[in-house]
Amino acid sequence: MKYPIFLCFTATVMSILLSGCAPVPDQLTPAISATPTVITNILESTNTSESSIISSQTSTSIPVAVAELKCPSLDSDMQFNFSSDPTIFETSVLNYLNMGGDPSKIEPTSSPPEVPPFYIAVADLDGDLLSEVVVSTRDLFEQQATIRIFRCGHNNYRLAKSFTRQSMSFGIIEFVTNLFPSESHFVIIRATRIAGWGQDYIAVGWHDSEWKIINLATGTTPSEIALFDQNMDGTKEVYIKTKTSATPGGGISRVVLDSYSWNGKEFILAGSNMPPGSDRVHFLQDAESAWEQGSPLLAVSYYEVAARDSNLSSYWTTYELINKQISLAKPYQQAYAFFRIVAIWLYLDRPEVTSHYIQEMSDAFPHGTPGNEFVLAARELSNWYEKNSDFFVSCGKAVDLLDAQYPDIIRNHLGDWGVANPMYFATSDICKLK
Repeated sequence: MKYPIFLCFTATVMSILLSGCAPVPDQLTPAISATPTVITNILESTNTSESSIISSQTSTSIPVAVAELKCPSLDSDMQFNFSSDPTIFETSVLNYLNMGGDPSKIEPTSSPPEVPPFYIAVADLDGDLLSEVVVSTRDLFEQQATIRIFRCGHNNYRLAKSFTRQSMSFGIIEFVTNLFPSESHFVIIRATRIAGWGQDYIAVGWHDSEWKIINLATGTTPSEIALFDQNMDGTKEVYIKTKTSATPGGGISRVVLDSYSWNGKEFILAGSNMPPGSDRVHFLQDAESAWEQGSPLLAVSYYEVAARDSNLSSYWTTYELINKQISLAKPYQQAYAFFRIVAIWLYLDRPEVTSHYIQEMSDAFPHGTPGNEFVLAARELSNWYEKNSDFFVSCGKAVDLLDAQYPDIIRNHLGDWGVANPMYFATSDICKLK
């Protein structure tokens, strides 16, 4: 009677063992690893990696099947057969990778063109410990620049995602880094626009359970980017060094440092700063910005540099250029800077401070020399302020003097420095203190 019971128990155990060895379906969604492997475009990709997939439908300790994730083994002798035909480029890349080609060697076998037609990055972007291959092409190579992500899994590569941005001329792969906590890495790309001088920085990678392009920042040519977790919240901020303008009518450009922060949905502009420029117009701009930000003494300091530093260049107005008077840019800008210093101190109700500035500008711009017009305006402003202590009434008298005797002084010699710089359109603009 014991034998039937033993056979029944044995059959039950065998049934459980056999059911535990049933095939396990492929993992379709990339798994994010806590410590991802990052490989740049000049390094060799990871070849193999194993990942155990445990069935969620069994509570026994019996081992289940292991699904092996790996990339094709590398063949160091294989060469990539470059084709300029865009219709077969994608296929040629896949064939090369699946036959064991080294991703870092995906490049033209002939002499390189003046500008490379495509760019390569090799890195683990989805945290499965296997490297994706990112290929960015030019619009000269295809109708539009395209970014492709090739992903390997069960000993072969496939196209995981393709992005085509209508305005992108080409995307230069800059570097690979992480952006968010507990997520894998992103490829950072500098995307030059088809028209104009704009440059968009984008991040390509796996985010919110899909392959995505995340816009980071926008600048002009040339520009540089850096990513840094400034507030230590785990998400990096974006910093870009660019130019204020690079378009016709922009005038003399200068460096601007923009910062962008993540608001949960996108990176938005958080602030801008400009290091000291090399032109007198830049210091006039910095003085105005300092005043608008509520720092009158900083504004005076910038105006003092513009008024006294003879080594600064002085960007000319359109009138000065056309009429071959660019030598007048320096004295008129210096004299105007002195006038603004006098105006600020009177606005602050400190007339006793202005006398030595008026004397200094009188010595620098005597009667009959360019810039003396602002000496006369400063004296008019000071004299009227002594009578009624009303800044705007007094400054209005200085404006009346210039309009009566030198009506074109502002239009011809101040403010017409391009949209990237301070602009003045009327004589009364010299009295604007917000």
